[in-house]
Amino acid sequence: MAIVPWLVGAFVVFVLGMQLAVWLGSRRMRGRPAPALDAFLDPAQRDRERLLFYFFSERCGPCRAMTPVIDELRAERDDVVKVDVAVDSSLAAAFGVRATPTVVLVEHGVVREVLLGGQSRARLEKLLDSPLTAD
Repeated sequence: MAIVPWLVGAFVVFVLGMQLAVWLGSRRMRGRPAPALDAFLDPAQRDRERLLFYFFSERCGPCRAMTPVIDELRAERDDVVKVDVAVDSSLAAAFGVRATPTVVLVEHGVVREVLLGGQSRARLEKLLDSPLTAD
């Protein structure tokens, strides 16, 4: 029975390691060029200097809470792109998205911010309305 605590400990380390890998991957995305996006964007979005990409899955609990907020923003703005990872898995893979929900801010073709997990409307609006960074 002395092995049970070791197995539980190994499992906890494994789960924490997986979470750390996802977080580190999102940190490495910042500052990198965004993948080719024209095939995924509406004509009005192609000329935008800043776009917010929301990657979600219908089976994701936090996504179900956040998707209505994104839908409201999309109804008001044309700089929000909603991406179902089950439908557009190639775009999610090109961005390096490994967990949902993930929000990616792209400015001037460069990934400026990556947020993992559920986000508030106020935080998303702050991202979208902040001054553009100089290139």
